[in-house]
Amino acid sequence: MLKHFDMRVTSRFNLFIIAALITSCAGNKYAKTEKVYKNQAKEFSNLYRQSPVSGQLEKVNVKDQQWIASINFGIRKPNFVVIHHTAQDSLGQTIRTFHSAKAGVSSHYVVGRDGKVVQMVNDLYRAHHAGLGKWGMILI
Repeated sequence: MLKHFDMRVTSRFNLFIIAALITSCAGNKYAKTEKVYKNQAKEFSNLYRQSPVSGQLEKVNVKDQQWIASINFGIRKPNFVVIHHTAQDSLGQTIRTFHSAKAGVSSHYVVGRDGKVVQMVNDLYRAHHAGLGKWGMILI
């Protein structure tokens, strides 16, 4: 009786091993989508790497435009567009402030009194705002 039981256990174990081998040889069922994911991530990384970013500043319909990169930004996409006055003496002074690691602030675009537009952060990144802001009941 014990010998018969051992044979059943052994044959079930062998079936389990065969099934495991077959499924492992079948390949990753998500291999195609993982390949698409990797290709898409590579395309996005090329977009995020651009400096200046093609197609963003061109959407601003002014003649005097410039790209000056800021170091104060993060990887999450922005949720809001915040427009505020910096109360500084000039466009150059604002740009210097937005380049300061000590100040730690930036913006996507700076508009000078003469209408000149300077893009400082890729639209895909989040610029560092100068502290908490509020829109209605929402903290930003």
